[in-house]
Amino acid sequence: MVAKTLASLERAKKSGAREAVNDVTFLANIDAVVVATPTSTHFEVLSQVLDVMPGVPIYCEKALCDQLRDAEEINSRAAGSLFVMHKWRYQEGVRALKRITESKELGALIGIEATRHDLGSPHRDVDMIWTLLPHELSIVLHILGELPSIQSVVADRNERGAFGLKAILGWKPWVSLSVSGRANRARELKLIFEEGYAMMSSDLSHDEICIVRHSDPKGPAQGEPEIRQLPNTMPLFQELNAFVSFVRGESQPPLSSGLEAVEIVGCIEAMRIRSGIQGYPTTAGEAS
Repeated sequence: MVAKTLASLERAKKSGAREAVNDVTFLANIDAVVVATPTSTHFEVLSQVLDVMPGVPIYCEKALCDQLRDAEEINSRAAGSLFVMHKWRYQEGVRALKRITESKELGALIGIEATRHDLGSPHRDVDMIWTLLPHELSIVLHILGELPSIQSVVADRNERGAFGLKAILGWKPWVSLSVSGRANRARELKLIFEEGYAMMSSDLSHDEICIVRHSDPKGPAQGEPEIRQLPNTMPLFQELNAFVSFVRGESQPPLSSGLEAVEIVGCIEAMRIRSGIQGYPTTAGEAS
């Protein structure tokens, strides 16, 4: 393990790290690397890793970088060995909603509504858009297989920076996104189909989704909600297990690839430019 401060090195040793050093150049005989540092440091840390250990499998926390040019450079240098920890692609509810979409159990998909709100953030290096939006975009990418084009976007901003945004992507199906760092905590992912809708939200348990079918296909009437139970698994464990299995040669590469992560960074940067916040402070203070 690499940790910069004495306190971090001590914590690593107490937590059972086999070895803890303060510089990546001191590492040897490494099979793979996990980068778990603030987003604003990813480019520097990943550059150091690639300088010392070119070709080693790398698993990096989201977002890959907070600048598109940096993300593109890192992904190009990694040459297929880079993966990013978009953990919501391993969440059982997201996986279940993807299966419903692919099976057409409720007919064709019409649209996706995604909401992720928090009151403030523990992260100080990037604003709430970089903190929250990668989750929603990775979910959309997982369900649709692509990120639709940006139709419109508006940002919540002031002189201190940006706190959130609302955006519409695509057309058939469309995607409505809302992320905010100054709103009461809320999580909801709702997929609207021709014959009903399916959703997961903070009002439900993390291991269940709600399905509502239209009882009258020609009108707004709907049937009783169906609560569908899901396996009780931890997305973080699932994604780390996928990476370890890949490094051992036991499975296919994990989700998401470096190229997909670049696509997500590019979409966020495009939204920031389109809403007029590119060039605003990357960080933002506590919600007020």
